Amino acid sequence: MLPFPKSVEDEAFGLLEWDEEIEWFSGTVEFKPDIWIKITFLIEKEAKLDVFLQRTREQYSNLQRQFPKIYDKVRDEFLKLYNGNWSEVVDGLGQPVGRGRISSEQFDQIVCLESIGMSDGGVELWFYDNNELFGGHSIRVALNTALEIIGSGLEG
Repeated sequence: MLPFPKSVEDEAFGLLEWDEEIEWFSGTVEFKPDIWIKITFLIEKEAKLDVFLQRTREQYSNLQRQFPKIYDKVRDEFLKLYNGNWSEVVDGLGQPVGRGRISSEQFDQIVCLESIGMSDGGVELWFYDNNELFGGHSIRVALNTALEIIGSGLEG
């Protein structure tokens, strides 16, 4: 027996579907005008779905408001990492494989939010760069329930 319905229609998140294999709900939301991202919800089997969704709606709304400040910190950290370590990478023949050093404006054009994972423990943000900066790795940013950055790194 499923711990939750196979799907639920939420007022803020739209259609969410339960993935029994991964044990989470997932859907697609318009995070900003014309910017659609994947959203996942990791919920304890004992939790009440309506209470969890109410809490995550509030957290999601706060995340949308605070996102510019959060993104500024992500940009500062990963632009510094790229320009310091990845911008001058060469292949086995000594040919450059990167773009060279980039500005914050160029970083903003390349890197974008891809997905959000929400749980009672906090939020994870996943950014991707279309394989242009970090060799196919995604940027993962972990936030606590107060939406403060508690960890970040390259994944994948």
